[in-house]
Amino acid sequence: MAGLTMHVAVTFSGLFYSLAGVRRDTVDMPDGGTINQMIDILGRKHKKLPLQDEPTFYMVNDKISKRDHILKEGDQVRIFQMFAGG
Repeated sequence: MAGLTMHVAVTFSGLFYSLAGVRRDTVDMPDGGTINQMIDILGRKHKKLPLQDEPTFYMVNDKISKRDHILKEGDQVRIFQMFAGG
C-alpha cells in the first residue's frame, strides 16, 4: 500500500546531540524509505546537522548500516561520528 507512513526513532550522539539540541527524535517517513531519505527529512528539521559529512555513521538496531539501507517501522537509528586520537 503506497503512501503509508512509518515511524523511525533516532538517537543523536556526540556532536549531533549538541547541534540538534535533543538526544532523541522521531522521523515520520514513507514505508520502505532509506537512511538517505531519513537524512533529508532530518536535515530540513535540524538545519545545523552535518548529516551528509563523510565521517557520519548510522547504526540501525545496533548494526552499522549504509545510507541505502531500507528502514522499517519501529527501527532504532543512532547517528554518530567516530573519532580517533592519541
